[in-house]
Amino acid sequence: MAKMFSLKAGSLPSKGRAGDCYFTTDSKQIYIAVADGALLNLADLLSGAVPHVRVVGPPGEKGLQGEKGTKGDKGERGEKGTKGDKGDTGPRGKDGYGRDGDTGPQGKPGEAGPAGAPGRDGGRLDATVLAEIKLELKALRGAVKQSDDYLEYLKEKVAKGRKSPPTTKV
Repeated sequence: MAKMFSLKAGSLPSKGRAGDCYFTTDSKQIYIAVADGALLNLADLLSGAVPHVRVVGPPGEKGLQGEKGTKGDKGERGEKGTKGDKGDTGPRGKDGYGRDGDTGPQGKPGEAGPAGAPGRDGGRLDATVLAEIKLELKALRGAVKQSDDYLEYLKEKVAKGRKSPPTTKV
């Protein structure tokens, strides 16, 4: 059943129950709540002088926070920033030597190590020692090959950056 309310204009609700009437004691206006809950000024409805007769009351209570949305796409990379100011000089190195310090004095030669044991069969290499040397040589060759491959990769990368063909000089 529809009800009649008497209140000040500042206390009008933002929505009402369909059929309810609201009388504002300060402005002497009558508002009627329609089916969607909107409040319409009765004088404006009857006169037809005002094209917009819907009245919005004060905002309602804040609603509950919604659920967390899905993560958006990754944005584009930003522009490169400007170079910052030069930083402060770091602490002095130990004994004044270091990256920017003077080179230290030449060290004294160490003592000679003890003499090694004589080899078998008049100094010929043992088969075990020879096998160990071969393994070490194989490992060194692999490391050199990796270094050569990495140098080629770096040359190609630099050449792409310059947009010029790679040089064969190292």
